[in-house]
Amino acid sequence: MTRIFVFALALSFAAAALVATAEPAAACSCAAGPDSSVGPRLANADAAFVGTYLGRNDPLATEPGATGARTVINQFQVESAVKGDLGETVEVFSAADDASCGVAPGNGERVGLLLTRGAGGFRSDLCSRVEPDALISAGAGGVQGFEVLAAVVAGLALVAVATATALGPGRAGSFR
Repeated sequence: MTRIFVFALALSFAAAALVATAEPAAACSCAAGPDSSVGPRLANADAAFVGTYLGRNDPLATEPGATGARTVINQFQVESAVKGDLGETVEVFSAADDASCGVAPGNGERVGLLLTRGAGGFRSDLCSRVEPDALISAGAGGVQGFEVLAAVVAGLALVAVATATALGPGRAGSFR
C-alpha cells in the first residue's frame, strides 16, 4: 500500500511539473470570418490596400526566450491603395504568428489588408485580411458612388453659373 501511495505521489509531482513548464496556448478566432462583409469593414478601417508581402522585421527574434505574441513589422509592396494615403511600400505591425492573430502571409503572396492607425504606424491582424479582388471591388464601389455625387454637384454648379451668366449682371436675382 505504501508503494502505491509513493508511486501516486511521484506521478502527481511529475504531472504538476509538466503543467507548470508548458507554454501557454494561443489561438486566433475571427468572429465575422476573414472575408465577410468587406464593405462595412472597409468603411471602419483607417486604410486598406492590396499588395505583395515582401518580408518582416522581427526585432525580438534573437532575444532569448522570445515567444508568444511578440510584435513584428511586415513590409508590403502596394499594388493598389484602396483607402488612405499609402506610399509604394507600407509597414504594418502585427503579432508574429497566426496563432496570435498575426498577418502571416507567405513571401511574395498577394494580400488584401484592412489597417488601423496606431501608435507608431499601421496595425493589422489575421482577421483583417481580405481576398484582394473583393477588397478592390468594395473600394471601387465606394469611389464610384462618390464620383457620381461629385459629378452631380459639379453639374448643378455649372448650370447655376451658366444661368447667372446668361441672364447678365443684375438680372440673376430678378424674375420680372
